Amino acid sequence: MMRSSLRRGALVALAVGAASAAPAGAACKDALFECREGAAITPAEVKALVTTVPVKGAEQLARYRDMLPPGFEMPARPTIGLKAYDIHALTSVPVAEEAAGTGYGTRWIEASVDMRVKRRGVEGWYGVAIATNGRYAYSGRSSGYPKYWAQGTAGPTADGWRGVSSVDGKPTIDLRWTPGTKGRSTELLERYLRLEDANFYVNPVHEGPETHALQLAILPFAPVEWLAGTPLPEPLAVEGLTRTTKPRLGRVAYVLDPDLDRYDDNSDIALPNILGPGGRLDGVIDVDDARTGYFWDVRFNLFSQDRDVTEDGG
Repeated sequence: MMRSSLRRGALVALAVGAASAAPAGAACKDALFECREGAAITPAEVKALVTTVPVKGAEQLARYRDMLPPGFEMPARPTIGLKAYDIHALTSVPVAEEAAGTGYGTRWIEASVDMRVKRRGVEGWYGVAIATNGRYAYSGRSSGYPKYWAQGTAGPTADGWRGVSSVDGKPTIDLRWTPGTKGRSTELLERYLRLEDANFYVNPVHEGPETHALQLAILPFAPVEWLAGTPLPEPLAVEGLTRTTKPRLGRVAYVLDPDLDRYDDNSDIALPNILGPGGRLDGVIDVDDARTGYFWDVRFNLFSQDRDVTEDGG
């Protein structure tokens, strides 16, 4: 299978490869030419809806611990992350078979349930289940991403924005954002929105032992400031071009299907239930609630580097 960006996953995994010696994270973002091995830059236009749900209560935390894949530990703040994306990305190979895409561009809708994890002292996110309606994005399933095939809809509502992924006509993930400033953001929510922490995945899905860390960095569509290495003069600081647009704070109402066993009913590859057969999300968090969250309509270049960390310190 081709190990290029997007072939192993979508937005949360908009690029992959195998790198061992190159630095990752902030070091890579500031030193592109030291990070070419296993790294990629993918231009994209995305409408993103994001929120986080803290896990509380002894029973819920015990179930959360049960979800941890082999080799991972409890993080400082056990948290479930929820997001929905409407993605238009420039991919590295033709995808004419995509119903919604033509040529080298492709569009798809994706939604995910993620969990905060720690591995060898490094905190990040781990995908519990990722819905997609894009064949190109779904190909990441065979590399370790917990993808399942779903019908996706996304778009504006009368008072905000909504993203829904469904299996057999019944939503598995339904997120609705409405604007507002009463909610208080957190550093963890901000980092989740901006993809600042590692995204871990294991292959086979939820079993391992192969373990990868995907580092991402969101760069402006025209990353002049980043390439120059100095702050831009104000006349050149154009939102949406040389600077990313600002995300909009608000309230995210979410409804999740607690039955994880149902998520892969339309998929040609089974998705293991991270909680074991019969395991349900309503044992971990409320599956019908509302939290502070963001809507972000943004164009950017996604810098990414995938590393096989199976044998190293993470």
